[in-house]
Amino acid sequence: MTAIQAIWLTGGALVTMPLPMRMGALDQFIEQTRTRIRRSDSKVVVIDSQLAAFVEPVEGDPPFIGLDELFVADGPTAEDYVRPADDPSSLAILQFTSGSTSEPKGVMLPHQNICHNLDGAWISAELSHDEVIVSWLPLYHDMGLVGLLTIPMTRDTNLVQGAPQDFLAKPIRWMRWLSQFHGTASAGPNFSYALATRALKRTDEDLDLSQVRMFLNGAEPIDAPTFRRFLEAGERFGLEPGVAFPAFGMAEVCIAGCFPTPGKGLITDIVDRAALERDQKAVPVD
Repeated sequence: MTAIQAIWLTGGALVTMPLPMRMGALDQFIEQTRTRIRRSDSKVVVIDSQLAAFVEPVEGDPPFIGLDELFVADGPTAEDYVRPADDPSSLAILQFTSGSTSEPKGVMLPHQNICHNLDGAWISAELSHDEVIVSWLPLYHDMGLVGLLTIPMTRDTNLVQGAPQDFLAKPIRWMRWLSQFHGTASAGPNFSYALATRALKRTDEDLDLSQVRMFLNGAEPIDAPTFRRFLEAGERFGLEPGVAFPAFGMAEVCIAGCFPTPGKGLITDIVDRAALERDQKAVPVD
């Protein structure tokens, strides 16, 4: 998060790269990452010190700098900072798509587009400055980067940021963070609610989820039964059914695409699939 803010404060544009899910696939990860770096015409790569040892620069690579190398005692201070000229149309993020239907493509997101989308999300979700947003989402994905990081960054709300690997290793941590820090809003893809459901059913911890008013489900197809089971599992911890917030988003629009009315909960309609595919009409069926 420090690197992200620093890049923007210097007037630079950001390209976030995914982390390898398995160390055994490191070579493939490095090659995919190098392809994105070249396609984005990156001028410098800031890399975590834990990964730096596995990366050997090759001809054509931009400079690689370890994040810890930027924190030096004799480096520039806040007094040395010179604010770049404001340019709302300048590039803020080159966000690669998820690759759901084709090879991931870089989407150019200017500052003004992101700000407009954040304004719409803020109003539509009826968020307030008193929110405590809890996230474990990776910052290389638009839902984690734009949705749950830049809203607190620009709206002066509190953010509790966990690591994806910590959630995946022990999903109950997500619910624990919400309880411990009195979280009011959070988000995750559909699979994360399945993991959280199992964790809630097994735990004997005294969790309090009564203050949560929104669980956004997005980034992948939403399975209504899975989401309902999560809500049911959370009832004994004070979770209200109205917190369900199924949403649609995409990198091409920054993040937020379609939001429901907050507090209405999970509402589903059964429609004729053939009519939907053939005529693009949602025809109700019994």
